[in-house]
Amino acid sequence: MRKGDERKLKQLMLYISSKRPDISNVKLNKILFYSDFTAYAHRGRPITGVEYRRYEFGPAPVGIKGATIHLDRSGAAYVHPQRLPSGAIKRILLPVEAADLSIFEAEEIAIVDQVMAECLDHTAPELSDMSHEFVGWKLAAQGEEIPYFTVLVDPERQELAEDERAWAAQVAQQVVTFPRET
Repeated sequence: MRKGDERKLKQLMLYISSKRPDISNVKLNKILFYSDFTAYAHRGRPITGVEYRRYEFGPAPVGIKGATIHLDRSGAAYVHPQRLPSGAIKRILLPVEAADLSIFEAEEIAIVDQVMAECLDHTAPELSDMSHEFVGWKLAAQGEEIPYFTVLVDPERQELAEDERAWAAQVAQQVVTFPRET
């Protein structure tokens, strides 16, 4: 299991929520997902490095619930439940504190801003449907980790052979064990 940088995850949650105070958990999950995977595709490393898993409504970071609870209990944000006309509850993260952007590179925030601009024009169900087209989500079993390297897989490819998956996992493990150069 990939732990990643939980501090960056929390600060990114505050940043995204501060830009759009009406953003739902579903949209927040998708913006985090697309930001991390876009960064990996363009820079060779994600922004937060947290693990994402395949769930029914699309990919989500493993620590999102705990991070949300921590932000709420620490007073950095407030979780506001909003009842929708359908009767469903939409949970909105309302930041109380400003995000600490000093822990991010300018390029990382630029990627998040670009992803937000692209995602906010879509509804939560549309974003969920779009995330189901992502190769990594298709290849993972329910609840299974979606490896970052899958962002580099040809989207026309429907599945990997077992030896290809084993090789890719071995290469990915070697890549993530090298310390990041500063």
